[in-house]
Amino acid sequence: MCHTTRPQESHFNMDTNISDTCFSAAFVSLRSIIIVELLGIEKLTNSFGLVVLAQGLSTFVGSPIAGTELASLVAYVIQVPSWLHS
Repeated sequence: MCHTTRPQESHFNMDTNISDTCFSAAFVSLRSIIIVELLGIEKLTNSFGLVVLAQGLSTFVGSPIAGTELASLVAYVIQVPSWLHS
């Protein structure tokens, strides 16, 4: 069991995970349809590959940037397992 100073935080994380799952599922299921509507079926494979490449690069570059920004804005609450307490 871990100790934390904010017990309500776990409920917020669960709500956030549920909403993220719902919104990302809508994006993933509509991605191919939107690409076909914009560029046509004959360019689907190349454009889909470029979209996935752009998402990968943005994840690779954006994660450290977001982590740096979060570290400068938020004071972390360190959770220490109970068996480490003396």
